[in-house]
Amino acid sequence: MPYSAAVATSGPGSDGGANGGGIVSVGAGSPIERTNVSKPAGSATMRYRASGELTTKVWGRSRGPYTNEPAGASIVLPSTQRASSPSRRDETRQRIVDATIELHQTLGPAATTVSEIAERAGVGRVTVYRHFPDEPTLSRACSGQYFERNQPPDPDRWRAIDDARERLRAALRETYAYHRSTEAMMTRVLADARDHPATAPYHELWRDATDVLVEPWRVRGRRRVLLRAGIALALSFDTWRTLVQEQALTDEQAVELMLRLRSG
Repeated sequence: MPYSAAVATSGPGSDGGANGGGIVSVGAGSPIERTNVSKPAGSATMRYRASGELTTKVWGRSRGPYTNEPAGASIVLPSTQRASSPSRRDETRQRIVDATIELHQTLGPAATTVSEIAERAGVGRVTVYRHFPDEPTLSRACSGQYFERNQPPDPDRWRAIDDARERLRAALRETYAYHRSTEAMMTRVLADARDHPATAPYHELWRDATDVLVEPWRVRGRRRVLLRAGIALALSFDTWRTLVQEQALTDEQAVELMLRLRSG
């Protein structure tokens, strides 16, 4: 994709001035022309690498790249350029998040590139990095919005059911319905990013759910340890997917099987 920008060849003050830096004007298909300009205070810098990917930083404070490729020149985005309205920025940010969620659900996090996100969102790659300077920031935003739209079960509500077996039955029904509704996304996310920090709240949810379901059972010691392991296994997305996809059970049949294994 043709790219035209002012490229800083060195840091602030490198030309002997208080704020200036050596600037190279790069136009698509044009020769490189060196000029000297003053760098606006607080301007952001984006490092453009040979791969065409970008990483952002503010002078003297790195924000971290999406990849570990060596940095090349620096694209200066002056703070004095006209800023978009808050509503426009929010709209652009939302398009980027929506595009990323769609790509994670169809391709998976590992196969999703910044170029694909930008293309689907209808923005440039620079815009993606301006809103989300690194991968963890974008992943947290996407994870938060996805689970806000796809609310998981609330384990605390199961405490209203005193009978241990009936509590487990109700929980499994609700859990398996949730696994089914989020299957496309979680299949890819757990395959590519099971241990990513953005998925930590998801795993914590099921640990808390396991605690709630173990509470009413009157067993202690080793039996309680085994009980907890069995309930955690029953709640697992991987267990549900094995039963309904590989063994062709319905959700209700999968629930009954887990209850029988607990009783047996």
